[in-house]
Amino acid sequence: MIYWIVVIPAFGVILFIGIFSFWNLYAIVRGAPFVPSAAKRVAAMISVAQLQKTDVLLDLGSGDGRIVRRVAPLVLEARGIEINPSLVLWSRFMNVLLRKKKIYIHCADFWNYNIADVDVLFVYCIDSKMNRLEAKIQKEMKPGSRVVSNGFIFPAWTPAKEVDGVRLYLL
Repeated sequence: MIYWIVVIPAFGVILFIGIFSFWNLYAIVRGAPFVPSAAKRVAAMISVAQLQKTDVLLDLGSGDGRIVRRVAPLVLEARGIEINPSLVLWSRFMNVLLRKKKIYIHCADFWNYNIADVDVLFVYCIDSKMNRLEAKIQKEMKPGSRVVSNGFIFPAWTPAKEVDGVRLYLL
């Protein structure tokens, strides 16, 4: 009996790690792996974004949802899009646990997600995907929208502002 009390939870943990790892590898192929942003960088992102209560914000690759939860009180609606279902479940669980409102976490591939109604896009991508991402943003986002990139550069755009490796791009 004691054997099963140990084996079943251990199996669950191993299964969770396996599923998380699979989706993290898949995320690398599609965009970027889960790498939490440092608190200092998140503060810089929020600062340069010049968030307004009327903004709809989308965090691309929202991971565990910490950025979306942090900006939710500052905007009309805070959204996260995450390809890893394990991270989506964790984000949603934390949002309920912390009683956060105006937060929507979508489990989806960003390349298939329409961003036409987004005012502010937070990005933490990898260099090899920035050209493709730039084209998608240019095609879908409306003029006047803001894109905040944590550490990575859009090749054809000039940032309007830069603070501690965080760049603000205005469309």
